Order: sequence, then C-alpha cells, then structure tokens
Amino acid sequence: MNCLLVAFAASLAVPASAASIITGITVGASGARIALDGPVSYRAFRLSAPDRYVVDLRDTAIGVPERSWPGAGAVKGVRAAAFADVPAMTRVVFDLDAPLEAGTRDAAGGLLVEFGVPLP
Repeated sequence: MNCLLVAFAASLAVPASAASIITGITVGASGARIALDGPVSYRAFRLSAPDRYVVDLRDTAIGVPERSWPGAGAVKGVRAAAFADVPAMTRVVFDLDAPLEAGTRDAAGGLLVEFGVPLP
C-alpha cells in the first residue's frame, strides 16, 4: 500500500524547471480555458486525421491529477501530458469532431482557446 502511495505522489510531482503550472482545464460549447498559475509562452496548431487542435505550453507542468477532460460542442475531449523535460513542456490536445477555425489568446489566469466555424 505504501508503495502505491509513493508512486501516486511521484506521478503528481512537478518538474523543478516548470515556471507555470496548469491548475485545470474547462471546456464549453465554443471554447476552453486552460487555467495557469503564471504566464506562459505557447504555440498552437491544428492536426488532421483525426482532427485535433494542439497547444504546446513551454516551461509548464500539470499540477492536477486529471490528464483528460470531457468535451463540449465540437470538442470530443481534451487530454494533456508532459511532452518534453528540458524545457518542461506540456501538450494539451483538443480532439475535434471536424476541422474548425481555432485561436488561442492570453487571458487573466491562463489561456482561452476559442473554436469557430468548420473549415472546408
């Protein structure tokens, strides 16, 4: 039992090099909010086959036990995982029903991801 607790605690450990921590992700019908405890640099892009929108967060780690969240609207679901160790990078992937216009912008306490009309 103690080994399981130690393994669980280690899985929640945040890399020392992470400048910001993801404190949660919420998804609504037209977009999502990635809550962060500090500023972050990021890059966002679309992938196809299957359709996804990806946000890579530099110097960031996940500070919550969840690694996936339910979707809403055209977002089927969201998942996050460590993508690189140096620098600490977290990838957040939005699984989509179809290719959509999308954008990411800074907001108080995190990032807003907004989804628009379907792309041809």
